[in-house]
Amino acid sequence: MAVACQVMTDSTASGVLHTYISHKSRGAIHINSMWGYCSGIMEGSQPADTIILDREPPYPVLFQKIADKQQQLKPDTKGKMAWQPLSGKQHNILSLTEEQQTTLAQTAKSIERYYKRPQEIEWTFEHNGQLSILQTRDSPVEETPAGEQPFPVNITRDAEIIFSGQGVTVQRGIAIGKIFVIDEKNDLNDFPHGAILLTRHASPRFAAIMHKTRGIITDIGSASGHMSTLAHEFRVPTVVDTKIATQQLKHGDEITLDATQNIVYRGKITELDRFELTVEDVFEDSSEYRLLRRLLNHIYPITILEPQLDKITSASCKTYHDIITVTHKLAIEEIVHLSEKHATQSFPPPKQMKTTIPLGLMIIDAGKGTTCSLTDRYITLEQIVSRPLRDFWQGLEESGMWRNDPVSVDMGSFMSSMTRTTSLSASEKVGRNLAVILDNYMNLSIQLGYHSTSIEAFMAENINDNTIYFKFFGGATEFIRRARRTLFITNVLRHYDFMVEIQGDLVAGRVKKLSIDRMSRRMMILGALSAILANWTPL
Repeated sequence: MAVACQVMTDSTASGVLHTYISHKSRGAIHINSMWGYCSGIMEGSQPADTIILDREPPYPVLFQKIADKQQQLKPDTKGKMAWQPLSGKQHNILSLTEEQQTTLAQTAKSIERYYKRPQEIEWTFEHNGQLSILQTRDSPVEETPAGEQPFPVNITRDAEIIFSGQGVTVQRGIAIGKIFVIDEKNDLNDFPHGAILLTRHASPRFAAIMHKTRGIITDIGSASGHMSTLAHEFRVPTVVDTKIATQQLKHGDEITLDATQNIVYRGKITELDRFELTVEDVFEDSSEYRLLRRLLNHIYPITILEPQLDKITSASCKTYHDIITVTHKLAIEEIVHLSEKHATQSFPPPKQMKTTIPLGLMIIDAGKGTTCSLTDRYITLEQIVSRPLRDFWQGLEESGMWRNDPVSVDMGSFMSSMTRTTSLSASEKVGRNLAVILDNYMNLSIQLGYHSTSIEAFMAENINDNTIYFKFFGGATEFIRRARRTLFITNVLRHYDFMVEIQGDLVAGRVKKLSIDRMSRRMMILGALSAILANWTPL
């Protein structure tokens, strides 16, 4: 039996916040705050400051009342909680700074968005300035008076619709805020809290700002892509694949995104926000949703990143995704075995790629990947039909990284030069470099010196089928240089929308559900990256 332990915070100020109250016919955030610990607020035995903030950034103060605070609850010299007198200057000054009020409001709105109900939150600020959330629960809201409609049905009748019915709803909900356009020129660190993200392409790199964004709209994207999965997890109202959003909206526009009805309105319609929080049922609270979430935990996650077939047992596969991963690995191994040991028309023997690039690459055509005949010993680039391999090879050739002259080696640079490629004749430096291809598929393994690269890619017109999986395992240099190389690879992959995992010297990146043209661009980037890594001289 486990023992639960809770950290005792060193509080300078604490209190209770309600994310939604009615203040002068508008929604507002209500905060009660006092010095030290907030037991006096919960018990109603001590006076507390009252602050009412607007619900929209930058959360201006609508009302505040400073209480005459005479004492605070703090640990005494023996560690026991005791009421202690406050210094005179603390009696009548506000217990929260403006910066703390903003931080508290931002955090509270994020919690409210996740639960999709007004929240009552207990919080505390510690001496180091860290905000800690002690607990949160649904907050009761004022009931609609008898005879009144809980939601005025004509509230959007006169609202200007910018566009509707465009794209696919990923996460239902209401988002009100200003548009912030993200493209390759923007730094994600500039994204303001409470803005609505507008972008041409969906990307998993937006995970870094999911906690800050009020909503997401994209021109291109998939409802089952990485970014969409993240939007589900963070419960961010999201519409993807609108095709026209970046043409109809511009940076700084104030809009209301109704991702429930798939409508974008011009301006703020705060009544929609209130309706979602107080009236509309929360699908995530339904028994059906919770059942699906439990089932998904046994289907979607992958726990086997690098399957070693000789060590795999039935107990190793914890999810259906694991089973598919291992089965796929076994299938590729069997294709290679049949081609090398039992070559037939169905499984032709491996053929060597004829090229000036010193890889010694052998190719197994598993179907429609080349135009060469069964008797050909070599394959030229012109005979390659497989789109993933053609794009990858284009990146290799255009990188300008390859050299065919011998590389000079001295003892001082020995460890650095171990990862360099010399000439094609130096076959002992080249491992088992093999590609299994179809017209739209590639499984590539390259070993050069003391590091290896593997790429698996499927590229077709159906965006939902497209995926690229890249793995690099490096060595042949000391720790600091390996760390720099890992950081370089990670930054390149993340810039091009890959979800990246790092385990020691293993870097794994995956991107999926992009258009075939965007996938082609990423395959070319991986070709150039592989050339750089093959000729890497770390600093």
